[in-house]
Amino acid sequence: MKGWSTGGKLGLVILAAAGVVLLYGLLPQGEQPAAPLEEEALPEEPAAPDPSAPPPDDGRVNLLVCGVDETRYLTDVIMLASLEEESGRVSVLQIPRDTYVGSQVPTGKLNAVYGQKDGGIQALEKLVRELLGLPVDYYVTVTLEGVRSIVDDLGGIPMTLEEPIDYLPGKYLAAGEQVLTGQQAEWLVRYREGYATGDIGRLEVQQAFLKAAVQAVYAKGRAEAIAALVRNYSQVETDMPLLTMISLGGKVFDRGAEGISFYRVPGEGRMIGGYAVYLPDQEALRELLDLYFDAVPPREDQEKGAVS
Repeated sequence: MKGWSTGGKLGLVILAAAGVVLLYGLLPQGEQPAAPLEEEALPEEPAAPDPSAPPPDDGRVNLLVCGVDETRYLTDVIMLASLEEESGRVSVLQIPRDTYVGSQVPTGKLNAVYGQKDGGIQALEKLVRELLGLPVDYYVTVTLEGVRSIVDDLGGIPMTLEEPIDYLPGKYLAAGEQVLTGQQAEWLVRYREGYATGDIGRLEVQQAFLKAAVQAVYAKGRAEAIAALVRNYSQVETDMPLLTMISLGGKVFDRGAEGISFYRVPGEGRMIGGYAVYLPDQEALRELLDLYFDAVPPREDQEKGAVS
């Protein structure tokens, strides 16, 4: 029973293990915009859904996946993984860390909610529900230390770089095929100065890394992946019940990498209150959620999977 329970948990946190290396997407010099942006008036905050409304029983389990940095104040990786209970398919939505949440926090950014005095994972869950209009059933968090170690325990993440990454002196990755260590993966996902599209370019590279990491975990197989998680078990936290982990985790792992698809909240960067933030495009977001995150059969292109 011990092996199955650990395997079930692995099947659910595999996405977090793949993504949390993205924790240090912050630039060392602080939160500066990639390009000059015009200051804008404060937009109205979206109205929250009725909290008394019961969550829909739609055959999905929505899991908030967060990467917690070394200060334990910022969640610089935020994703919603929506698992179809019957099929084991997973749709993963990247939520940019700079997503604007209004006056909830001084910076207006979603990634700062977790570390507020009255914040924590519950406050973050609430804002994600309001942003997406979807229920959040459970959460999972993974520390940066844990992901570095998991990546190294798996023997690195094979990935082809489209262009070189000159992160800092002595921290350089050549273009072409690489097997990234935990530390090198951190360099990759922090880098953004060289992209013409700035932070959007970094988000695209982060998604490519997520796909490569998922492929690598499945390629290692259940036994090796479980062993890597066991060695780093203390770095993972979740409120999902054990039996749910066993049931859903096994389905996700057995479905394979082709059953996992990645998406990103559409929007654009703005300057608000002196901070560079990310404003979601509500119309495009709703269309995306209707297509891939509601209880409707997936389109043919999703059936083929977005992990390639």
